[in-house]
Amino acid sequence: MVNFAASSTSWNINQSKGLSQAEIDRIVADLSFKAQSNVQDQVKLVLFRLSVYCGLRATELCGLNLDEVNLESDFPHLLIRSETAKGGKAREVPILSIATVMDFRTWKALRIAQGATNVAPFLCSVGSGTLGHRFSRQGARNRFKAACKCLGQERAAGLTIHDGRHTCASMSLHKRVPIALVRDMLGHSSIAITNTYTGLFRDGKGMVYNLDLA
Repeated sequence: MVNFAASSTSWNINQSKGLSQAEIDRIVADLSFKAQSNVQDQVKLVLFRLSVYCGLRATELCGLNLDEVNLESDFPHLLIRSETAKGGKAREVPILSIATVMDFRTWKALRIAQGATNVAPFLCSVGSGTLGHRFSRQGARNRFKAACKCLGQERAAGLTIHDGRHTCASMSLHKRVPIALVRDMLGHSSIAITNTYTGLFRDGKGMVYNLDLA
């Protein structure tokens, strides 16, 4: 039996900072459409998915290398190196979204076509003169806000990559991913921290819990 310790008052999560299902769907649809003709929007889509569907921190997604994105096995996953992970603890992050795996495959194929090596950054600039350059954390943060622009300027301005990570945790629990797997996926030090996210995800029906879901 797993005992959930009481959450620390210093670990309260602001529910309004997390993205709802309707907001996620809107952003993904907007970026997916634009990405068909604009590689800059393809980058934003990949970055958004790394945050919201994989729960990566800014440092982790900036540090991710091409050979650390494993998409062809029965267990698609990301490898987070100890030097980029918080607390220096390496981990495997399962990719629990088929659509995310497909978008990552498309992007990885493009990176390989660009001549990227295994140790080249997975996420990178595609600008003229900066192709293949690894993003800084601030550069990644700016692109995350740009990815959320379809939600309106005020809403997008208040969102961060870490809010995407919070969304990943709450969405995963809401969709019944085992809490121990969510803990390991996010790299939390304890299940008590992961449990903080229970009940935060908004499914678009205006309520925290929806018992009608299968």
